[in-house]
Amino acid sequence: MADSPPPKMLSLNLISFGYQYDKPKEADLVLSARHFPTPSKEVRQKHDGTHTRLQNDLYHHKDFNGLYDKLLEEILNFISQHQTNIEPAELTLTIAVGCEEGKHRSVAIIERLAMDLEEIHEAQITITHRDLDRRQKQITKQKAYDQRRSEKHGSLEWDS
Repeated sequence: MADSPPPKMLSLNLISFGYQYDKPKEADLVLSARHFPTPSKEVRQKHDGTHTRLQNDLYHHKDFNGLYDKLLEEILNFISQHQTNIEPAELTLTIAVGCEEGKHRSVAIIERLAMDLEEIHEAQITITHRDLDRRQKQITKQKAYDQRRSEKHGSLEWDS
């Protein structure tokens, strides 16, 4: 009886991103979450996609399951194609999901995909929320710049 080859170890890098900051160049597969329902404005202002409140708002929307199932099926087909066409014992794929800013829908979807794909494929999952804090970092950098400028040049206000 012939020995069957050992199963391939699957590693998945899941990236959420904002289209306004461009697609991740390292992604093997890029999918859009822009057609998913948008959580309420109140929830979006208070929480990002890692928060349970926003996730529940999104996951329980009447249109979510149908869209999510199609997205998951596309990813599973992509993984299956690569598992059968690639020889190495270890397979690493990078899958990116983007929405407009990369803070809400794509983040929540990546969080759910990580749980589902880990269960389905027993894969090693790495999650990167590339643009989650980008706007906050830009604001912080601008404030730091303004502070240094103010300290160096004194008050920026004109005397009358």
